[in-house]
Amino acid sequence: MNTARTWPAARPDDVVSIEALIRAFDEALSFSAGSFGKDMDRLRSLFLPTANVASPRPWNLATDAEGFVRFYLEAIVQIQADQAGFAERNTIRRIVSIGDVHSVYTYYTLHVPPANPERLAGGVNLFHIVKLRDRYWIASCVWEDESEQAPTPPDLMP
Repeated sequence: MNTARTWPAARPDDVVSIEALIRAFDEALSFSAGSFGKDMDRLRSLFLPTANVASPRPWNLATDAEGFVRFYLEAIVQIQADQAGFAERNTIRRIVSIGDVHSVYTYYTLHVPPANPERLAGGVNLFHIVKLRDRYWIASCVWEDESEQAPTPPDLMP
């Protein structure tokens, strides 16, 4: 695992607000054909190095930020999007803030290739975002893909 000393620095525009952080998250995960894995340091830079990441279904995942990057790269290959391109699009649906601690619910859709208007999947992300040292960080990200067992609540739908 990377340490705080070797963790990549974020682009200042990526961490200036909650909205910028979520936009940068989408941009770092998304790529066009032929550019798979290009923004992994950008993705890392959005997270606290000790951030928690979890997804119960269908992934059974519980890891840290570096483990999430490895998981993402493996998942993209598994869904055969590494050559075609991929896009994640989050829409912020609710923010609950207490001082500099924020719970951010987003509805996401996944697209392969990125320009495909039909979504491959969708679901809900819950980000815990904290403002520390004059920037915003993802402290945790938990998500659940939509399914019969986990339908998206209507108030979180776009």
